[in-house]
Amino acid sequence: VELAKRMHMIASDLGVSLRAGLHTGSLVAGIVGDRLPRFRLFGDTVNTAARLEQHCPSGCILLSERVTDLLGQAADMQDCGE
Repeated sequence: VELAKRMHMIASDLGVSLRAGLHTGSLVAGIVGDRLPRFRLFGDTVNTAARLEQHCPSGCILLSERVTDLLGQAADMQDCGE
Protein backbone atom coordinates (compact mmCIF):
# COMPACT_ATOMS: atom_id res chain seq x y z
CA VAL A 1 0.00 0.00 0.00
CA GLU A 2 2.84 2.39 0.85
CA LEU A 3 4.52 1.52 -2.46
CA ALA A 4 1.30 2.34 -4.32
CA LYS A 5 1.14 5.74 -2.60
CA ARG A 6 4.76 6.49 -3.56
CA MET A 7 4.14 5.41 -7.17
CA HIS A 8 1.10 7.70 -7.31
CA MET A 9 3.13 10.67 -6.05
CA ILE A 10 5.94 10.04 -8.56
CA ALA A 11 3.49 9.56 -11.45
CA SER A 12 1.67 12.77 -10.52
CA ASP A 13 4.96 14.68 -10.52
CA LEU A 14 5.70 13.34 -14.02
CA GLY A 15 2.20 14.12 -15.31
CA VAL A 16 1.36 10.43 -15.73
CA SER A 17 -1.93 8.97 -14.55
CA LEU A 18 -1.93 5.39 -13.27
CA ARG A 19 -4.68 2.93 -12.41
CA ALA A 20 -4.55 -0.63 -11.10
CA GLY A 21 -6.78 -3.54 -10.13
CA LEU A 22 -5.80 -5.93 -7.35
CA HIS A 23 -7.19 -9.40 -6.70
CA THR A 24 -5.77 -12.40 -4.87
CA GLY A 25 -5.98 -16.10 -5.70
CA SER A 26 -4.34 -18.90 -7.60
CA LEU A 27 -2.71 -18.52 -11.00
CA VAL A 28 -0.37 -20.28 -13.39
CA ALA A 29 2.91 -18.71 -14.52
CA GLY A 30 5.07 -19.78 -17.42
CA ILE A 31 7.28 -18.91 -20.36
CA VAL A 32 5.47 -18.66 -23.70
CA GLY A 33 7.10 -18.51 -27.12
CA ASP A 34 10.12 -19.97 -28.91
CA ARG A 35 11.62 -17.08 -30.85
CA LEU A 36 10.84 -14.37 -28.29
CA PRO A 37 10.06 -16.05 -24.95
CA ARG A 38 7.88 -14.04 -22.56
CA PHE A 39 6.89 -14.59 -18.97
CA ARG A 40 3.08 -14.75 -18.65
CA LEU A 41 0.48 -15.14 -15.91
CA PHE A 42 -2.78 -17.03 -16.53
CA GLY A 43 -5.95 -17.70 -14.59
CA ASP A 44 -9.17 -16.26 -13.20
CA THR A 45 -7.19 -14.19 -10.68
CA VAL A 46 -5.37 -12.38 -13.48
CA ASN A 47 -8.60 -11.88 -15.44
CA THR A 48 -10.39 -10.46 -12.40
CA ALA A 49 -7.54 -8.03 -11.68
CA ALA A 50 -7.57 -6.93 -15.34
CA ARG A 51 -11.34 -6.28 -15.21
CA LEU A 52 -10.92 -4.27 -12.02
CA GLU A 53 -8.19 -2.17 -13.69
CA GLN A 54 -10.39 -1.53 -16.74
CA HIS A 55 -13.20 -0.12 -14.56
CA CYS A 56 -10.91 1.81 -12.23
CA PRO A 57 -10.90 5.61 -12.28
CA SER A 58 -7.61 7.19 -13.29
CA GLY A 59 -5.23 7.70 -10.37
CA CYS A 60 -6.81 4.94 -8.25
CA ILE A 61 -6.31 1.32 -7.24
CA LEU A 62 -9.47 -0.78 -7.31
CA LEU A 63 -9.45 -3.74 -4.89
CA SER A 64 -11.57 -6.85 -5.05
CA GLU A 65 -13.68 -7.74 -2.02
CA ARG A 66 -11.24 -10.58 -1.25
CA VAL A 67 -8.26 -8.20 -1.12
CA THR A 68 -10.22 -5.72 0.99
CA ASP A 69 -11.05 -8.49 3.48
CA LEU A 70 -7.41 -9.58 3.64
CA LEU A 71 -6.13 -6.04 4.24
CA GLY A 72 -8.75 -5.27 6.87
CA GLN A 73 -7.86 -2.05 8.66
CA ALA A 74 -4.20 -2.21 7.54
CA ALA A 75 -4.84 0.20 4.66
CA ASP A 76 -6.63 3.51 4.24
CA MET A 77 -9.41 2.60 1.80
CA GLN A 78 -12.45 4.42 0.46
CA ASP A 79 -15.62 2.70 -0.72
CA CYS A 80 -16.33 3.47 -4.38
CA GLY A 81 -19.81 1.88 -4.42
CA GLU A 82 -21.07 -1.15 -6.25
